[in-house]
Amino acid sequence: MKKKKHTFLKIILGLLTFFIIFSVVIAITLSKKAAIENDVLVNIPRNTSVSRAIAIFNEKELLTPNWYYKFIVRVYSKFTGDGIYAGSYMYQKGNTNFELLYSLFTGKQLCVRRVTFPEGIKLERFASIVQRELAVDSAAFMHFVKSDSLLKANSIPAASAEGYLMPDTYEFYWKQSIAEIVNTLIKAQDKIWNEKFSKQAYDEGKSRNEILTLASIIEAEAPNNQDKLRVSGVFYNRLKRNMPLQSDPTVLYALKIHKERVLYKDLEVDSPYNTYRHIGLPPGPINSPGLKAIEAALNPEVHDYLYFVAAGDGSGKINYSRTGQQHILNVQSFRRERGK
Repeated sequence: MKKKKHTFLKIILGLLTFFIIFSVVIAITLSKKAAIENDVLVNIPRNTSVSRAIAIFNEKELLTPNWYYKFIVRVYSKFTGDGIYAGSYMYQKGNTNFELLYSLFTGKQLCVRRVTFPEGIKLERFASIVQRELAVDSAAFMHFVKSDSLLKANSIPAASAEGYLMPDTYEFYWKQSIAEIVNTLIKAQDKIWNEKFSKQAYDEGKSRNEILTLASIIEAEAPNNQDKLRVSGVFYNRLKRNMPLQSDPTVLYALKIHKERVLYKDLEVDSPYNTYRHIGLPPGPINSPGLKAIEAALNPEVHDYLYFVAAGDGSGKINYSRTGQQHILNVQSFRRERGK
């Protein structure tokens, strides 16, 4: 009996000794500096398994051998119930193996960037911004926002997601996927539309695409919020009278160029977006309107103006008129001011 008890104690002591030695080895290993000479970027996609996460580090020659760190992470995850954080991590020379693993479970060292998309920008500008700020390929971005799968999934009745991305400031991971970025921008507008505008538009018999299209033209034409309401009223008055909107920004959108002055020859461009040649709204938005422009498209100022033109003096002021004759005088004034 004493022999069995002695054997049992030896086994317990042996296991305890092994556990202590193994713990010390782990502590020493984790405290060692990772094999990093220059800054290293590690991208962990969403829903990545523990095995795949360690394999991604291995591809950067970090957290090796694979089985050893996979075992540590699995044990830790099982006992704590913690999961790993997706995103892009930046590590520097001097980071320890422990810091690499710790970051996976805390999100520390995630490369998060605040990105601002100004109101009234086009898809090409969105693509340029994400390329500059998040290192996302702009050509791939443009391809995605025109893809049938995206348009069908979000019930966008147009050839692209133009006008359906909400301009605002967001936080994204460095090199976050294009799908995640675009869906975040679309969902942001979905939320605003459903909370603020959906019911009113439905009650007035207007579609979301119509409102966003008009809002985008208002955004391009009006520099301040008060003018947005008044310009909206002008467009409503013209639509009621079956008059073409005659908006220069729609012509530039049809031409796919940006310039300060629209020439008479530009007005001949054959496109459904040319509101000089076609009565009514164009097929879809010409930019991404902000909140105030959408509000103006649904709540126009009531007046009897039919025309407007910039003052041309750099003040941002807009001159309105009720008659074509007065509008001609305002246009002449604009040209004089611009020529100074």
